[in-house]
Amino acid sequence: MRLLHSADWQLGCPFRSFGDRAPRLRAQRLATLRRALELARRERVDAFLVAGDLFDDNQVAPAVVQETGRLFAEFPDVSVWLLPGNHDPACGPGSVWSRPPFSPPPGHVHVLTQAGAVPLAGGWLLASPLLQKRSPHDPSLALRELAAGVPPGSIKVGITHGALAIADKHQPDDHPIALDAATRAGLD
Repeated sequence: MRLLHSADWQLGCPFRSFGDRAPRLRAQRLATLRRALELARRERVDAFLVAGDLFDDNQVAPAVVQETGRLFAEFPDVSVWLLPGNHDPACGPGSVWSRPPFSPPPGHVHVLTQAGAVPLAGGWLLASPLLQKRSPHDPSLALRELAAGVPPGSIKVGITHGALAIADKHQPDDHPIALDAATRAGLD
């Protein structure tokens, strides 16, 4: 199984403190995403994963959402898997994931808006998306439940988003993920 993992693109970030350089920084993020997709194509990965926060929030400008959709459309041979994070949670009709081009997404783009296990390259992708911006609950707990439902001996890759629950290093309502989450769920 060949994966290219990424997270926290936060496309559409306003970069207010950078003044007139902000538009250039926003454009550079999209250019970097293009390079990452080119790498995924060149390396023939089984999946290009975005483990949360593709967008800076659910109210990013429609032009940002459309440009991102056009960019993914240029790579129909790259299987893209998008997980909502705390900046862009899957939280109803106001969510960026409820807008075209992500509702519905093109066939090679998969938006993981519900917890579930999906077959991927001979193994399983176990997804636990975020449904709200803040929560004191560990989103990786769902991965353990999902792992129990896949065939024994299968390759299991978990994908969720949050902050590692390191004492004094995270906020209690920032989706704290236990340090042993992968081991606890039996992930590969």
